[in-house]
Amino acid sequence: MVQITGALQTLRRTLVDFWYQWVTLLFINAVWLLCTVTVVLAPPALFGLFAATNELAHGRGVSFSDFTSGMRQYFKISWLWGVVNIAAALLVWLNTRVYSQMTESWAVWLMLATLGVAAAWVMTQLLAIPYLFEQERLHLGIALKNGLFTLLATPLYSFLLTVIVGVLIFLCFAQAIVVLLGGVSLLALLGNHAVLNRLIAFGLRERPDAATDTGEAFPLADAEPASTTGQDAEG
Repeated sequence: MVQITGALQTLRRTLVDFWYQWVTLLFINAVWLLCTVTVVLAPPALFGLFAATNELAHGRGVSFSDFTSGMRQYFKISWLWGVVNIAAALLVWLNTRVYSQMTESWAVWLMLATLGVAAAWVMTQLLAIPYLFEQERLHLGIALKNGLFTLLATPLYSFLLTVIVGVLIFLCFAQAIVVLLGGVSLLALLGNHAVLNRLIAFGLRERPDAATDTGEAFPLADAEPASTTGQDAEG
C-alpha cells in the first residue's frame, strides 16, 4: 500500500510541476526535438532535458539555461550512454527478429522474455539519468546499477511506474502531438521525481517538509539503493 501511495505521489507531483512550468518545458521540449534531428546532439539534448527537469523536481524552478548547461556538462557521458543504448537496442531488435521467425512454441516465451528485459532496461534508463545528478561521482555504471537496484527494491512501485511510463510512451508514438506538447519533458520530469521519491523512501534523503533543500545534489557516492534499503524499503 505504501508503494502504491508513493507511485501516485510521484505522478501527482510530476503533473503539478509540469502544469505550472508548461510553457518553459514546451520550449525546451521543442529545442530538444530539433537537436535530436541532428543526431549528434541527440544524447546531450536528452541529458539537458533531464537536467532541466531535475531542477524543477528539486523545487528550484526551470529555465532554458538549465537545459543548455546540462547539454554542455554532460556531453561526453551522454554519448557514452547513447552508445550503450544503441548497442542494447540492436541486441533487442536482433533477438526479436530471430524469435519471430521461429515456429517452435517456446520461441514465444523467449520473445516475451526479451520484451520484458527491454522494458526493464528502459525503466532503468529513466532512473539512471536522474541518478547521475544525485550521485557524488559522475559515473554511468553506478547510475545504471542504482537505477536497476531501485526497480528491484520496490517492485510494486516499479510496476506502477512502468505502467504509467508505458502509457506515456504509447501516446507519444501513437500521437505525434503528444511529443510536440511536451511529452518527453513529462517523462524526464517523471523520472526525476521517481528517483527523489525513492531516495526519501529509502531513507537516503529527508522529506521536503522535514528539512530545507540546500540545493546540492544528494551524495549517493557508490552506494547501491537495494543494499542500503534492505531494512528501510517498504513492503
